Amino acid sequence: MTLCWVPIFLVWHLLLTRTGPSSDHLLQAGVVVALLVSFLHQPLTFGLVYGDRNQFVLHRRLFISAPIIAISIAVLAAAENLAIVIPVAAAWNL
Repeated sequence: MTLCWVPIFLVWHLLLTRTGPSSDHLLQAGVVVALLVSFLHQPLTFGLVYGDRNQFVLHRRLFISAPIIAISIAVLAAAENLAIVIPVAAAWNL
């Protein structure tokens, strides 16, 4: 389960190394698919993590700092190189 992001990262790498209008379209479609898949499971996860008082109390510092760190890294990475966003998103999802 930990390495399930590797094939997705490899596909993104291939999309980013190509040039031309068709590759731009593929990259845009890839972003849409990645965001859709990622966002589909997050409401359930947020409910399980942040809605369960016992879990939140056990890991309060982690549950508060992790989103701030992940979003900061993703924003900085996206500004520099879009490909690094995939492992960051994978780590966040784990």
